[in-house]
Amino acid sequence: MLGYVPVKTSQRAVPATFGGVSVSERGCKKWSGTGSNGHTYCAYQLGGGKNFYDTFTFAKQVGGYVVTITSNAERTYINTNILANTTGYNLNNNIWIGYNKVAYPGNSTEFTWITGEDWTIDWTTSPNSTPQSFFATGEPNNSGGTEGSCHIYSTSGNASRQWNDLIGTSTTFNLSAFDQVILEFNED
Repeated sequence: MLGYVPVKTSQRAVPATFGGVSVSERGCKKWSGTGSNGHTYCAYQLGGGKNFYDTFTFAKQVGGYVVTITSNAERTYINTNILANTTGYNLNNNIWIGYNKVAYPGNSTEFTWITGEDWTIDWTTSPNSTPQSFFATGEPNNSGGTEGSCHIYSTSGNASRQWNDLIGTSTTFNLSAFDQVILEFNED
């Protein structure tokens, strides 16, 4: 689904600049232990806001992919170990996630993880079993009929870092730039 094969974290190639802006790696952490996926998450600060498509290209160039968050356990890990102010990464701005609308031939357009992964389903809500997600109330709402990419709100927009859908060409939202990136790397 990505269109390329990601590399392991140790094989990543972080450029000094990308698309005319500086790049600074803030750090990487591997999710390990019971219930983990064994993936590594790396945080980056860019010298200016980038739209989703540029962020995807940046991920491809580095060798990872725009973070996918397919379960509440993964979201909790990322919020605690990558996003929290205690990490020292200072990721307070809007951050793109790899969840976008895709038009499948013969089917309606639907949100899909860029890796083709499925959501983890919360079966405890039966008979209303739902995918585990962390969208803000009323989201995704496809405002204006053009919103097909998703992001984590900045801390000024939503302190609990919930998600929103937005047009993928945006480089800012609510006065906060998309100048911070989380890339994911499979270690299998």
